[in-house]
Amino acid sequence: MRLKFDLQRVSLRNAHKRFMRGEEIYLCPSKLNPYYLGGVFLYPISKQEEDRDFHVFLRSYVWYNCVSNETGKKASFYIKREV
Repeated sequence: MRLKFDLQRVSLRNAHKRFMRGEEIYLCPSKLNPYYLGGVFLYPISKQEEDRDFHVFLRSYVWYNCVSNETGKKASFYIKREV
């Protein structure tokens, strides 16, 4: 199964700006392929759904999902690519 859209990796700074504008961004542990198994490791967030601060949410995401050397210790940020 494949994703029905393309992704573009962005920096933390760019992801934060887009989050504050209300755009949807996707998080994935840094060493995992976001396209693997149809994107099961992607976690979409947007400002409308999250009433918390971006950095507070990011800290909790990394704490629970980026816990080993296999997955990576940081999060990667993705947006939908305009085709």
